[in-house]
Amino acid sequence: MNHFLNPEKIRKSYLALCDAILVTFVFFISYAFRIVFYEQGSLSALFNRLSWLVILAILIHVIFFYVFGLYDRQKGIKRHLLLVNIVSSILTASIFISMLSFIFPHDKIGRVLIFVHFVLMIGLMYVWRTVWSDNILKNGDRKLLIVGWNSLVEKIVDAILSGCSGYSIKGLVILPGSPRPPKIGNPAPAFFSIDKALGHVDPEALIVSEKLNRLEETKSKLIDLKFQGKEIFDDASFYERILSKVPVSEISERWLLFNSKKQPYQPALYQKCKRLMDVFVSAALLLGALPLLLVIVLLIKLDSKGPVLFRQERLGMNEDPFTLFKFRTMVEDAEKQCGPCWAEKNDLRLTRIGRILRKTRLDELPQFFNVLMGDMSLVGPRPIRKHFANIFTEKFPFYRLRFKVKPGITGWAQVNMDYVNTEQNQYDKLEYEFYYLYHQSMFLDLFILLKTVQAILKMRGG
Repeated sequence: MNHFLNPEKIRKSYLALCDAILVTFVFFISYAFRIVFYEQGSLSALFNRLSWLVILAILIHVIFFYVFGLYDRQKGIKRHLLLVNIVSSILTASIFISMLSFIFPHDKIGRVLIFVHFVLMIGLMYVWRTVWSDNILKNGDRKLLIVGWNSLVEKIVDAILSGCSGYSIKGLVILPGSPRPPKIGNPAPAFFSIDKALGHVDPEALIVSEKLNRLEETKSKLIDLKFQGKEIFDDASFYERILSKVPVSEISERWLLFNSKKQPYQPALYQKCKRLMDVFVSAALLLGALPLLLVIVLLIKLDSKGPVLFRQERLGMNEDPFTLFKFRTMVEDAEKQCGPCWAEKNDLRLTRIGRILRKTRLDELPQFFNVLMGDMSLVGPRPIRKHFANIFTEKFPFYRLRFKVKPGITGWAQVNMDYVNTEQNQYDKLEYEFYYLYHQSMFLDLFILLKTVQAILKMRGG
């Protein structure tokens, strides 16, 4: 749950709660409209008419608000794009609600109700989000004071300046002997003591990147601030909070063993629930997508020579090798000349159909068979080839820890990064994977699956 302690994530959670309340209100209004104006009845019958499907309908609305980007920061968004996202999310949610009404005819939400709800939701949601974007969002960032400077703090500052962190930099304390930052944005005044900084800035949070033995005179001041309700972080923990990844360069065996982790990394109940979800979702999806699978097979055969399926040995849990299945997206013998290499974003080896399959991630569909066989999970680090694993083990500390869990079709790195085709990208990817290893839970798994759906709709595949 550490991911949701970020002020930006807390703000989004409150926004989702307000959205749920708005959807509930609109359903009440829709029922009232149907009873009073359509049926000429009395409002006293309202609560007897409410269907339990309304509860599912509220959840469906919030899910599709997320999928269509309505919980991304809306500051400065063009009004017509906001309206398009609102209409798309409400229309999709209404289709799913209609399907539920067909499945449960005795508890259905009628067509008149759905239509009235659809129209009202568009208008009220647009007004509400405009108010949120223009007023509430502008002054919500927590004031941050930075004490000290290093390469990790520089990455933190870059992330904050790019927006969507929930914090704004109000000052930097440069102690004697500390490196000077190249830039920290504007306005962000520099101070040469914590006391002077606190005299000009009333921060809500502080990052202390200096070792405490260099802060002898200000330790008590920091403790006082902590008891006054200020958030105080070291650079590594703040990096983890706002970037949702673990700084691999800063961790040690001691951190892995003792750093606030009270529960096992993979509790038995979590493993059983995760496996149950893997089997159920994979079986249902393969069965439902059977016509699509047949169409893809036909298109691949018509588009280029070679087998339909691409098979390759990858390393699974505990580095056990297994055969990974994908729909072939490249020309036959794509690595015959170059040997093992990363795929590029606009790889020339891609076939015409392969380019579409990569973009929509439909090439991953056969991997659900890997999930059913137990080689993979729905969520986890992406499976990697032994050739690359050996290279990264020598370069990155603790790299082999990623093999302590089953590889996944999607993962925390995949939903937070674009194409990974350099060593630096691989390092960034490992930081996301460590975050998942440390914080894995059913809630985070479901969140990753939801972000994957959002990424597919945005065509963020290869």
